Amino acid sequence: MVKDGQRPFDVFSEELRSADVFLQESQFLVYGNGKDKPPTGLMFDKQQIKGLYFNQTPSKDMALAAVSMRPIPLAPIMEKLSLTPENYGSVRRYFIQALDDHMLSPDAQEKLVRENPPDGIFKIKGGDHCPFFSKPQSLNKILLEIAQIQAPAALLKASSPEETAAAMVTGPAKS
Repeated sequence: MVKDGQRPFDVFSEELRSADVFLQESQFLVYGNGKDKPPTGLMFDKQQIKGLYFNQTPSKDMALAAVSMRPIPLAPIMEKLSLTPENYGSVRRYFIQALDDHMLSPDAQEKLVRENPPDGIFKIKGGDHCPFFSKPQSLNKILLEIAQIQAPAALLKASSPEETAAAMVTGPAKS
């Protein structure tokens, strides 16, 4: 989970090394604006996809997903974000940890949680990077559970972004 002033890439940089090294060593860059311009996207080799994204996914689902994969745009993950309590802070956040994710290791996932704690954490045993394929019933159950979690009373009563931000910082009002 990113913090204000971070690039989404920074969250993964320890696993992928620096952005420059990652881009230099990647063999699957997409140059949508021509080879003489910076890369615009990243595409994984079909053999890598199974090990990185779909290591627990049934073969038929993995085959469908592999033909549907498109390049990952680089610009959104390389741009520093400006996150404010009024916007980013007003949305309750939950983290769903896929315990068998090979794309983002459990250690990296735990680091994300430590550095920017969410409102709650759910774990999917046997879930890979794409739990909607590897563990769809487990993911559905978690999403339904999150949907049932009540927002603190102060948040429900807030009538402006400022009141919402204040409620997020101070927590629910005591009665």
